Order: sequence, then C-alpha cells, then structure tokens
Amino acid sequence: MVSMKRPGRLSPFILLLLASAPFAGAVEAPDELRGLWVCPWEINSPAAVARVVSAAARYNLNALFVEVRYRGDALYVPNKKDARYANPEPRSPHLAGQPADFDPLEEIVTQGHAAGLEVHAWVTTFVVLNRKTPTPAGHPALEHPEWLSQNDRGETWDRYGMAWLEPALPEVQDYLCNVFLDIVANYYVDGLHLDYVRYPSPAFGHHAQAIELYQAETGKPLDDAQAFADWRRDKISAFVGRLYDGLAKLKPSCRLTAAVFASRTGTAYNDYLQDWSAWLEGRYVDAVMPMAYGRDAGAVRAQIDDAVGVAAGRYIYAGIMVPEVPADEFDDAVGEEMVAKGRAAREAGAQGIVIFSSRGVLEEDELVARALRAGLFNEPAAPPEMGWKVELPAAAADVVAVYVKGERKFAVRVEGEVPRRHAYLLAKEISTRVAADVFIKAAADQIYYVYAGAYDDRPAAAELRERLSQLGY
Repeated sequence: MVSMKRPGRLSPFILLLLASAPFAGAVEAPDELRGLWVCPWEINSPAAVARVVSAAARYNLNALFVEVRYRGDALYVPNKKDARYANPEPRSPHLAGQPADFDPLEEIVTQGHAAGLEVHAWVTTFVVLNRKTPTPAGHPALEHPEWLSQNDRGETWDRYGMAWLEPALPEVQDYLCNVFLDIVANYYVDGLHLDYVRYPSPAFGHHAQAIELYQAETGKPLDDAQAFADWRRDKISAFVGRLYDGLAKLKPSCRLTAAVFASRTGTAYNDYLQDWSAWLEGRYVDAVMPMAYGRDAGAVRAQIDDAVGVAAGRYIYAGIMVPEVPADEFDDAVGEEMVAKGRAAREAGAQGIVIFSSRGVLEEDELVARALRAGLFNEPAAPPEMGWKVELPAAAADVVAVYVKGERKFAVRVEGEVPRRHAYLLAKEISTRVAADVFIKAAADQIYYVYAGAYDDRPAAAELRERLSQLGY
C-alpha cells in the first residue's frame, strides 16, 4: 500500500473501516476547549439531558463534564457490559422516580456525541457521604465504614458535613480505581474528570491503619508534621498516577483531567494536601482545571497565569464560576463578568475554559449563555489536540480510496481491531485532525472499522476497493 503523509496524531487502539454516514471534518476555528460542569440534578431526567446538550451545542461549547458519581453513587449502570472491574456502587438517589432503565450517562454520551460535543465522566474521588444526600443500600460507606478517614479528634465528618474515604489505604485506592475504570470500560466517554482528589484538611488522615503505614514507610514519628503532610500528598499523587496508567492501558485516547484549587502553593498544597503541579510534572494528568472562582477578572488572570507557568507541557483549562447572586441582581452585569473572566483566562494562555455550572449558564432565560456566545464564543472551536497521547504507528497511516454503494469515500487504514465503544472515539478524534470525511462501519463480532483521509487513485487503492467489495462493503 502506498505511504502518504500522516494526517496527525491519533489513538492507536482503535480500528478500521467506513460507515454509511460521515462524521464532520475538522472545525475551522481556533482550538479551545469550552466546557460546562454538569451536576447530577441537571441530568436527572431525559428532558434535562436534552436541554443541556442542546444548549451547549447552540452556544458554541464543545465539552461536557458530567457528574456521574456524586457521593459514592452511580448515575450510570455499573458493570453494564464489561465486568472486568468490580463496581458495586448503588444507583444514585438523584434518579429517584425515574424509570429503572434510564441511564443518564448513556443518554448524554449518545446525544452529546451526536451534537459534536466531548463528554467527560466527572467523578468525586474521596468524598463519599454528605448529610443532605440519602445513603442507599450497598453504599461503600455502609459496606466499608472502616475505610472512612478520620481527623485528629477521631471524627469522620468534615466542617461541611461530608465524610471521606481515607486516600492512603490501599483498599480504598484499589476500590476507586476499579470503579473509575469500569466507567471508562463501559461508556464511550472522551475523558475521566476527577474532583475532590485531596484531603478535606490537614487534620484528616489520622486513620489508624494509615498512621501505621506512614510510620512503616517513612520511619518517622507522627509529630513530624512536615513529613506526615508530605506523605499524604504523595499518596494522593500516587493514586492519580496509578489511575492515569490504568487508563492508558484500557483506552489510550481517554483524557484524565482534574479540578484543583487555583491557589497552587497556598490553599491546594497546604490546606488540602493537593500537589497538582507534581501531577503535571509527573505526566499523571492530561489537564487540570484550576477553580479560579473569584469574581475579579484580574485575579482569575493571575491564578491561570501561575498555572500555565507550571503546566510542563500539559494543558490548563480555566475553571470559572457563574456568581451566586440574588435573582434580582442576575442581570447583564453577570454576563459581562463571565466574559471578562473568560478573556482573562485566554490572555493568561489557558487552552480552554470550563464553567461551573450548566445551571448558572442556562438560568434566567440563558442570560450567561447568550453573553458568552456574543462576547467570547462567537465562533465554533475544537478542543486542542493533545500531541502526547499515543501516536498511530506510521505503518498504519496509508491513505487510500474506497467506494461504498457507488459513492466515493476516503480512508486512512488503521491496523488493528477494537470494539464499537472505541470506534466512535477514534472516528471523532480523526475527524478533528483531518480535513476529510470520517466513516465507521460494523465488521463482525462487535468489531468495527474506521476510515478517514484523502482520495488516492493509485493501484493500492484499487486493491483495497476490490478486497472490500469481496467482503460485502
């Protein structure tokens, strides 16, 4: 087969062929991720899902970060088809009153991808309970109360009325890795997004087993506050790195991102034992979202500028928040504030902007959404390519022409086979990198093929067309 110029960096894991309907080609606009954080109560019915997807597409957003694990619960179906990662988490109480077969994650992935949006599974990490949310049977805190973190007074509840799993326990890390990888194994998500990947405060971590581990691994006493803090920070970082490695083996195209405190050396590092600059330097994440939730655009710019300075080649997506103001103060000034903060993030060099939350963007007759489209997102954009993700082998990037039902289609042949859940992701990834149509079609036994590229009328193309014709394509 004739070798042609490679179309770009693509995930290797996914496979070959053409479909009856094309995917969109590359978006002609500056690359920028434009996301919404979507809370559980914003996708707890089919109508709610449809509203979020429709609005995001209408206002030139391109990514949804959908909270499908709120407090140790599931707004999806654990072990839906692939059960290799044990996941016993119960159905979320936020879905009470909905039909048993309603699967919010499946719905929003299907509708979001059809609308050209990335969909990332947003999961709370170590927070597992709060006093306001009912605790369903089978909940991990009920099944394993011995996993709950404790502060130096032996208390399990933090000052916000939340209880946390102890990050340093191997059993907890094993459990959470299984839960999160199960989501990625069973849904066509573009990424996994971590929240609350930290300690509630430096007072927590006084779990008896955790203290034993600390002393055994460091040989230092508990009253060595600096050593104990460093050890706990390292446990959080090790968990993130382990999860990144697991995702790389399971689905190389899947991005791992994390919401982090914007005050990197203050609040994050000291108050919550969250050393997220180490995650960037260690290549444990693909992007972080510093939660620059202040109302002043200058402060947002300073925080994002700091984050960009330690990005180490990874991406910084600025997290900005719709201000919580009384209804009679929710006016054009709120939209102007959001536009100013978004511009500040761009000026600081962020590769994207993620807004908390979809409810704030869409309330009051979609005031903020309209302001953002007019002043910040007036043209469509594609999320920026992550060049460090696994490259397609050069030998698999030969470009040929194929014909289907009398129509001329174009193809990049990708060697290998993958299940359907990966085929869409590959097709979507290719479509952002080549100015050509992308196609996907079933082969056999849940194996699918993906093609994209430019026309080539040389003999190798004719040979492939003949082989495809013999196979019934």
